[in-house]
Amino acid sequence: MRTISVLAVLLGATAASAHMQAKVVTQNEFKVSAKPTIVVDSAAGGVELQSGPAGVVKVEAERQATSEDAARKLDVQVKLDGNTVRVAYKQSGGGSMWHGDNAGVNFRITAPADAKLEIRTGGGGVEARGFSGGIRVDTGGGGIAIADAAGALQLRSAGGSIDVKRVRGTVDVSTGGGSVKVEGALSGRNRVETGGGSIKVAIPDGSKLNVDASTGGGSAHNEFGIPLDGGDRHSGRFHGTIGDGSGGSLEMRTGGGSIHLSKNG
Repeated sequence: MRTISVLAVLLGATAASAHMQAKVVTQNEFKVSAKPTIVVDSAAGGVELQSGPAGVVKVEAERQATSEDAARKLDVQVKLDGNTVRVAYKQSGGGSMWHGDNAGVNFRITAPADAKLEIRTGGGGVEARGFSGGIRVDTGGGGIAIADAAGALQLRSAGGSIDVKRVRGTVDVSTGGGSVKVEGALSGRNRVETGGGSIKVAIPDGSKLNVDASTGGGSAHNEFGIPLDGGDRHSGRFHGTIGDGSGGSLEMRTGGGSIHLSKNG
């Protein structure tokens, strides 16, 4: 492991507060074998992951608090455990023990494209691009953005929006209330669900899926000729088969938003 200590300390006034905000940035680098696992468990702050060269994982932690000393004291742990890189930020307590209302850590991680990702945040957003080893995300309220991914995706947000682009594989996506967009070639058992936002799914014209879509309050439409229940253009449900259905299934559910299933080429 190679560790670079503090790279920068930046001070600046935030727009929402008269208090000064300090940032302390550190980096860690690890040598890994094929198909490593990246585990992130963060109490507060965003996580960005980008695919990079094989055999190397780089972790940048940007600690943020009301003073340089408070930022340095934030409990950040980064270590290599076998072929798993574990990254964590834990709150040391509540209230004043949390080093200020704006305290948190943003992580930026570069890992091999075949890495498996397991990400949990208390409320920060998560972005990941270019991974094929499978992705699991669970956030207390932040948005989730995934692009250029292959394999199984399991994405959960308590209320943020979810955006998945150019995926190849299986998706299991749910949010408590944000909108959901999924685009790519789906196979296996797929589920897209939101408590109240809209759902937009775009899949290839040649897909072979059994489809079941319903909304509790909005409209439902598709470009594959699947009939709406009752034949009513204002119906909130459609179900049927695209192709011979041999590629898997797609279930879409929203408590109140609209559903649109379209062709992406």
